[in-house]
Amino acid sequence: MKKLSVLTAIIMTVSLAACASEAPSSEKVSSESETVPVTTVQEISSQEDKPAEDQRSAALGTWILDHDGLYAEVTFASPTEEYIRNSLNINHDFYFDKDLNFVSNGRKASKDEYTFKDGVFSFSYNGKCVLEMKKVDGNDELFGEYLLTGGDYLDLYIESNEEDGRTVFLTDSINIIVAENDTTLYATTPIENFELKEDTIIHRADKTGTIVESHYRVEGDTMTITSSQGEESILTRKK
Repeated sequence: MKKLSVLTAIIMTVSLAACASEAPSSEKVSSESETVPVTTVQEISSQEDKPAEDQRSAALGTWILDHDGLYAEVTFASPTEEYIRNSLNINHDFYFDKDLNFVSNGRKASKDEYTFKDGVFSFSYNGKCVLEMKKVDGNDELFGEYLLTGGDYLDLYIESNEEDGRTVFLTDSINIIVAENDTTLYATTPIENFELKEDTIIHRADKTGTIVESHYRVEGDTMTITSSQGEESILTRKK
């Protein structure tokens, strides 16, 4: 679907190809211990391992990619867990005007044509639920942040991909922020077959088995990811 392809393109933008060298193995260090004093070996091991481990530890957390109109939040929750949170303006699907009318596909529905009670918004058309969402920001006003909970609109975003059968988004992580004449969707995508190494981000394609490696470097609150073509993407740590 069109919306899914847009967000997939965002994800693929983050998956950059690069090559990086392997870190020295512990086996090699131990084999030298026969002729080198133990204290010296430990010092060498500490000097070699600490910078690499510091890079991986520093990479954990949430990073913001904001370039040429592309905005995404990339979270490295652990060395094997990655999530990408994308934002997408969906005014073309629906929004609320200053009079709190629900406007969708050129059709305007007044407050009498939808329900908003106890923080739950629901809109139906021809007897079928089109959109249901629940407030998550702690207030009872129409404007604010919602969790998308039901209707055809939810089905559009969690529909399984026919090619690989995977669910596209976490169903409990599709949020919608509603303001006057402006609606933005935030969707969190779990990235499978991911590994964060000392200086390399590795993604493995499900079907083809293709391995995509991206070299990264962390300096303070800036992460630089370099492609195999030498192109760089700059991410900033989210605080």
